[in-house]
Amino acid sequence: MWNPLHCLFGAEKVKAAEAKVRAEIERIRNLGPDEAEREAQEALAQVAAIQGWVSPPISTIEARLAVLDHRLAEFLRRYRRYVFSESGTIISAEYLDSELLDGIWQIANNHGDEFALGAKAGSPLIYEIAGRKVRDQLPSIFHYILLGEGELES
Repeated sequence: MWNPLHCLFGAEKVKAAEAKVRAEIERIRNLGPDEAEREAQEALAQVAAIQGWVSPPISTIEARLAVLDHRLAEFLRRYRRYVFSESGTIISAEYLDSELLDGIWQIANNHGDEFALGAKAGSPLIYEIAGRKVRDQLPSIFHYILLGEGELES
């Protein structure tokens, strides 16, 4: 027999789960650079296929890497591509030949959701861009991996 109290208890569980996810998002957004990088590196093996470089990046890409935030540049130099099969996002220095908006260079693409990620010279900030507009801004590539590609438990 249907009991209306079950709906109330179910709604409370949903609210509790949503609050837990919001708290985790806030926790990740407030992580410092070292902690975000550590957590993202741990998560990468679970959420991404990683492809190594066969040869060093071409000189134009290397020149752009040289002006990026040092953590982001190291991350992009480490492997040729980070492919997130669940979302369809590909992060790669090979995208650095495309300027998304004035001064924001592409570092990732997602064909399914039709957005790209970009970065500015010297800044750790990552910009999520859709339709030539900034849709979101995150403190670093590692924060993006944890929030955009990580598995937030609900």
